[in-house]
Amino acid sequence: MLRVRSSSPEDAAALEPRLRIIDRREIEAVSPHDPANAMRSWIALSQPAKTIIDAQGEVVGVFGVVPDREVTRTRAGQIWLLGSESIARAGTVVARAGRQWIQCFHTECRVLWNHIDVRNQDDVRCLQWWGFTIVRRVEAFGREGRPFYLFRRDADE
Repeated sequence: MLRVRSSSPEDAAALEPRLRIIDRREIEAVSPHDPANAMRSWIALSQPAKTIIDAQGEVVGVFGVVPDREVTRTRAGQIWLLGSESIARAGTVVARAGRQWIQCFHTECRVLWNHIDVRNQDDVRCLQWWGFTIVRRVEAFGREGRPFYLFRRDADE
């Protein structure tokens, strides 16, 4: 059983030691900060930021939408999700709940978008199941210059 609540900065520190390897690699590829500080920043910038808690009260994931201030007329936001292996094992539950959260996010943001590491194929498939489109492959993205996909979902999709 998973539940969702509003995030706090402490959630980043709680998740960091259990963060999936693929999520850790993705953070390292794009951010100059260590994973806990990067997550703390994304939690602070997100409107909203949410935390996924398991039945034992452990933080197993964080997610949110950072409003895109440069594209305010289209009400766009950068959607993100990071998790532990526990969240990966609860994939079906998370995938179904994710559809509901995406609909909630679309009430504030007409366009949801971000970049995802091409090495993260499981999450790419999940994004596509949620109705996101892979717009293009960016060959050199982030501080490591790795290949990433730009993905996007419009509210009317």
